[in-house]
Amino acid sequence: MISKSPLSSPSPDLIQRYDQIVSDISKTKKQVHPRLICVSKHAHPDAIEQLYHQRKVNTFGENRLKDMQRKAYHLRHLKDLKWIYLGALSSRIIRPVVEVADEIHSVSRVKEIHAIIQAIQTIKTKNHLIKPMPVLLQVHCGEPQKRGFLKADLKHLFSTRAGPHPDIALSGILAMPPLIHSLHFYHTNLISMMYDDMAHLKDQLGCQRLSLGMSMDWRAGVMVGATDIRIGSDIFCPQNLKHHDPIQPSPPNHSPS
Repeated sequence: MISKSPLSSPSPDLIQRYDQIVSDISKTKKQVHPRLICVSKHAHPDAIEQLYHQRKVNTFGENRLKDMQRKAYHLRHLKDLKWIYLGALSSRIIRPVVEVADEIHSVSRVKEIHAIIQAIQTIKTKNHLIKPMPVLLQVHCGEPQKRGFLKADLKHLFSTRAGPHPDIALSGILAMPPLIHSLHFYHTNLISMMYDDMAHLKDQLGCQRLSLGMSMDWRAGVMVGATDIRIGSDIFCPQNLKHHDPIQPSPPNHSPS
C-alpha cells in the first residue's frame, strides 16, 4: 500500500507543467527532437500514472534503486512503462537494477559493463527472455568527485563495442555539468561550450544517443543536438515533491538500494 500525498489526487498543475516543457522543446525547431525522460525520483506513483493516462508518457528516470523497484512494483499494471536508471552503480545493486530497468544511463566504469553482462546472463539462466540492455556511458567532465570515462577510453570502448557482446548495447553517452554552489555557471557560455564538445564527441564515437540537459540547462542540450533530456523539477512541482509521503512497503523479494 502506498500512502496518500499531495500528488495522489489529479493535479492540473502537473499536466500544465509537462505541456509547457513539451511546447518549449517544440519551439527550439531543431532537427533532432529529443526524447523527454521525466525524472520521477521524488514523485509519487500517482503523478506518474496521471502523466501516463493523460499524456501517454511512459518513460521515467530514477536515481535510486529502491524507489525504482517500489514504483515499478506499484505500477506493474501499466505494461509499457519504461524505467531508466540514472543513479550511481555498484556491484551490490547491478543485478537488481538489471531486473527492473529497461535502460541504464549511468555506466561509468568498465567493470560495471562486465557486471551488467554477467547479471543478464544469470537472469537468462532462469528462463527470463531479455533484449540487449541499452546503456549510456557517463563522460568525466572534470569534477574530481564525479565518476565517468575519459574521452580516450570511450573511443576504445565504442571501437570494440564492449566485445562486442549480444547482451548489451552501447547506445551513447551522458554528461552532466560540474556541481557548483552558484547558478552563475548557467548564465555563461561555459555550459554551451561543454555540451558542444559532447556533441562532437558523439560524432567521433559514432554512437546514436546523447543525453544532455536537465531542468536548468536542457535548452543548451537541445541546441547541440541532444537525443535525450532529463527533466524532473520543472515537471513534478518542487513544492509538492518535498511533502510527498514515503512509499510503503517495499515489493517482496527485492534487494534494498
